[in-house]
Amino acid sequence: MKKTIFLFVMAMLGWNANIAAQTFTIADFESDAIGKTYNVYTQYYSTDGKATVAANPSKPAQKSLHVEVENYNVRVKFNVTLPQGKTLADYENLQFDSYWTLTGDARYKQMLIYINETEFVKSGYDMQGDASVWAPHSYSLSGLSTALSGLNSFELQIGISLSSGDYYLDDIRLSGSGGSSGGGEASYYLIDFDATLPTAKGIVNNAGTAVSSGSAVVEAAPGRTGNALHATFGGYEQNLQMSITLPAGKTLSDYENIELDIYYGTSGDNTYKDVKYSLNNGTKTKIDATSGSSSLGVWKTLSIPLSATGGNTFTFEIGYNAPSGANFYIDNFKMKEKAGTVNPPTPGASVFEDFETKSIGDVYDMKRWYPEDGSATVVADPANAAGKSVHVITSNWDAFLRMNIQLPEGKTLNNYETFSFDIYIGNNSNDEYPNYKNLFIYLDDVKKYEENDYPKQADIATWTTKTFTWEQLALTNEEKAKTNFTLAFGMSTDKGDYYIDNVRLTEKDGGETSIPVINLPQNMDWSKATNIQVYNMNGQRLNIAFPTKNSCPAGLYIVKGQIEGKTISQKILITK
Repeated sequence: MKKTIFLFVMAMLGWNANIAAQTFTIADFESDAIGKTYNVYTQYYSTDGKATVAANPSKPAQKSLHVEVENYNVRVKFNVTLPQGKTLADYENLQFDSYWTLTGDARYKQMLIYINETEFVKSGYDMQGDASVWAPHSYSLSGLSTALSGLNSFELQIGISLSSGDYYLDDIRLSGSGGSSGGGEASYYLIDFDATLPTAKGIVNNAGTAVSSGSAVVEAAPGRTGNALHATFGGYEQNLQMSITLPAGKTLSDYENIELDIYYGTSGDNTYKDVKYSLNNGTKTKIDATSGSSSLGVWKTLSIPLSATGGNTFTFEIGYNAPSGANFYIDNFKMKEKAGTVNPPTPGASVFEDFETKSIGDVYDMKRWYPEDGSATVVADPANAAGKSVHVITSNWDAFLRMNIQLPEGKTLNNYETFSFDIYIGNNSNDEYPNYKNLFIYLDDVKKYEENDYPKQADIATWTTKTFTWEQLALTNEEKAKTNFTLAFGMSTDKGDYYIDNVRLTEKDGGETSIPVINLPQNMDWSKATNIQVYNMNGQRLNIAFPTKNSCPAGLYIVKGQIEGKTISQKILITK
């Protein structure tokens, strides 16, 4: 389920203090197929436990991990690779949520957490959660040894020691300060002001220019635990201003609203005022209207719908006209992220992932022997910095990018005919021949394609499309009937450093299409072929029987058809 709280850097005008580190999601299971299993550690017998992706028990449209236990000390294993340049020392807490169905043993059990087989947490016999509600868990990373805190890749094991029973896990993450919203809320970014910040000026006039007649100070929140931001004004037309820097790769258009809690002080000129906000010093828009004394001394939540577009950094202002003594607090400033729109794709189009909606630093799963064997991280496109791709780095053989795919409702692999992706291989100082490698493809961990003669995969520093038909992959009827599955693919090398982009499955007779080309003699007798299809070099299927000088403009075309049960294709050049 998507509900991870991301804490991001907020600076008041003139402040240079970080609120908290950005959260890194280890597993939220939304991109996993229902029924996918995770590896588990069992102390006694291999049948003592299992972990399976299942519907969220409180929100069936979402997913979580169902852990079933038949003996003590069962722990679920997660292979973790942090963003490039990050280690465990960059995070403050390990957090996750659990849900108890109350089958089997009671809930007063030991929590067991290991990092690379080293015990990190072994709790007492604590009550691990109420019945049928999601319970948050948070464990400080401050006590990690130097050896563990310096890790970029590691194996995380999480378990609750039962003799028999079951429970669910979800939203496993590393974060800074802050906690869980519990049980399946949407993703959002939050400033909760609970970090200690210095006194600073954050008051501006209507032109956005700083003034010295007010103050903005983080201090104890009235009537609630934790801190809030206390703003006071010294005159008319003044506003509290915050400069917000979103996580890497995010812009204002990625969010659907802003929510914040506000408290109008019991002293000062705070009644009968129109409270207004603006973004980037734009039009001041009314957000609230204070009334009499009943509106003072209580917390209320204000919501601002977002239709604005902008960059990664923006300013937010809020205030109201008062001759003197304006006095209010704000807390829990959060931005709700728009729901993802990439998967499932529109019916009739190709299943397509170009990574453009992902954030720089997002990490993908890998098929590999050990966590340190490789990583797959979303980065800027090496040939076009405005775009994104996945950077694959490997230090052992047989380490490949792995992607979970959910086809549109009613579709199976039998509705598609090719699997394609683009690859970019740059110069590699550790490898004299970085582009002469064997390519592998796995479907649900079953090897479907393997090269063994080290062919040239692409020219150096050139994006190249690789396309494979179901015949090449030798898909069985059972495999063609799949609607949920994983694909793992890439080059087998212990010195890998390359990029993947535009991963797609092409639907039969529709969608964006990449056609594998077999170079056949130009005198190929197409009169013997059936099911002839004609494509231009943009992959668009044309409504013509065959490319001729009379039927199409000059250019290069691809003709595809079947002869004696075999699929063939040929490039045909039309000149005029």
